[in-house]
Amino acid sequence: MNYKNQPNLNSRSYEIIVSKPFLCAAACAVSVIKNAIDVDITQDEIAEFYGVNHPPGLELEIKNTKVTSETWNQGIIFDKEGLNKFFKYKNLPLTEKYIPISTISDEFELEDQILTNFSQHRHIIFGYSYGVLSMDDNKYDVGHVSIVTGVSNGSYITILDPGPDGNGLKNIPIDYLYSAIRYKKDGLWVISTTL
Repeated sequence: MNYKNQPNLNSRSYEIIVSKPFLCAAACAVSVIKNAIDVDITQDEIAEFYGVNHPPGLELEIKNTKVTSETWNQGIIFDKEGLNKFFKYKNLPLTEKYIPISTISDEFELEDQILTNFSQHRHIIFGYSYGVLSMDDNKYDVGHVSIVTGVSNGSYITILDPGPDGNGLKNIPIDYLYSAIRYKKDGLWVISTTL
C-alpha cells in the first residue's frame, strides 16, 4: 500500500479543516480523505450530498437543508451506510466500518480499539456529546464529531476538533471520551483505504 502520510502507531497528523456551522462531520471526513489518499474534497460537497439539519433562524450556504429544533438531530445525520455512500459516489478508494459504542465495554477496550486500528493504518472519526466532553451542562444534547489523532501514555487520547469554536488538537482523558461517546450513543467510524 502506498499512503501519502503513513501514520505512526501512536499519533497522526491531519490538516485542520475548520468546520462551518453544523458541518463538523464533513470537516473531519475532508481531513481524513486528504490524509489517506490526498484527494481534495470540500465539506460543502459532503454536506450537499447528505443534507444538513439546522436550528430555526439559521441560514446556511448549503441548499440541501432541513430545519429542526431537535438538538440531537442537527448537523449531518448519516444512515447505516455512513460515509461509504459518499465514497462510492465519488469513486474514492476508501471504506468505513462503524463500531457502535454499545459494543465497547469500557474505556480500556476503547483504547484497544483505537490502537488496533492505528496499527492497521486506519483512521478514526467519532461522534460524541459536546457537553459531556467539555463538561458544559448546557450542551449535553449537542452532538459533535472529531478525529482521533493519537494515544499517549496515561490513558489520554489526542483529538482534532474541527470547531468551528475551539478548533485544534486537544488531549482528552480516555474515560471522558468514552463517556461522551456513550452519552450520545454514537461510535467510531473507522476508515481505511482499499488500495
